Amino acid sequence: MRVRVLLFAGLAEAAGERSIDIELPASARAGDALAECRRLFPALGPSLTSVALAVNDAYADPRHPLHEADVVALIPPVSGG
Repeated sequence: MRVRVLLFAGLAEAAGERSIDIELPASARAGDALAECRRLFPALGPSLTSVALAVNDAYADPRHPLHEADVVALIPPVSGG
């Protein structure tokens, strides 16, 4: 199945992309999308250990099942003051 992955902040800068379309098996879960991004963009590796996942605009667990045309967002931690 094909899903779109959105990258934000430093993730987008490191990958040189704000979004990518990836192919995953029909049984894929949100964590599989994360693993595929790690494979495609090794430079993201350290940053991906602390991202939050969202699927179709709702925060999701890595075990969340994916479906064709879902949108997975990788959200890096933010700080502020």
